[in-house]
Amino acid sequence: MKNLKIIFFFISYIINAQDINTDEILKSIYNGLIDNTGTKIEFKYSYSNKSHDEIEPIFGSISLFKNNKFSLKIKNQTINIEQFYDGKRLFTVLNDDKEIQIDNIDHIDDILIHNTFQNLNKNFNSKISDKTKNEATISLKPNKIEYEIKFNNCIDILNMPQCLKFPNQCRIGIDSVSQIKLNECINNYELKQNDILSVDIKYNLKNLELKSITQLDKFGGKTQINVLNLSNAENDDLIFDSIRFKDFEIIDLR
Repeated sequence: MKNLKIIFFFISYIINAQDINTDEILKSIYNGLIDNTGTKIEFKYSYSNKSHDEIEPIFGSISLFKNNKFSLKIKNQTINIEQFYDGKRLFTVLNDDKEIQIDNIDHIDDILIHNTFQNLNKNFNSKISDKTKNEATISLKPNKIEYEIKFNNCIDILNMPQCLKFPNQCRIGIDSVSQIKLNECINNYELKQNDILSVDIKYNLKNLELKSITQLDKFGGKTQINVLNLSNAENDDLIFDSIRFKDFEIIDLR
């Protein structure tokens, strides 16, 4: 289960756009994936680092829908897994072991590409780093100003006016009671450990379709997801077929 999250949930840390142009581009890419009936993405996943050769590429598909719902299927010589998230429950089907794990997802920021494009919370700086006739790449690098990140996130947590956020703070001020709450929030706020050095998101300039996501980490690792095909998703992709898995052992982790 943890390995699966490492492979596919890493994207939850990669998007935080400061430049308004890249912000709007990323939002448009994301909206194109989940609008209407959603999108089925057939992909190739690969990983390599300095200590060992590249792992055998993993091929699979993921269908993305609104409200963070998704279904995932991956299969190669060592992995044969399906996942369904209906907005409340996460079903993980281990086909080779004939086992089904049912779990909750407590934190939406653990969910795949959805969070990647939704939570633009200033943890990364972004810019267009490469552009050809047909494609462009948005590069993201971590913002190291931890106090500003904590401050801005606490403004959201405490439902304070958005204009108070850095870098362009408004002049309405904060009353003494709110200031105490804000200080307590900042002091108690723990930033997630971020091991990402950079992320490149390549997309089609004409239709803003996602082409690939490449991540470099602090350990010399390179993770890449190449989009092989995009098509309309089917609502049936979200249906957990209990008849099909009737002989599987069910493990409830909730």
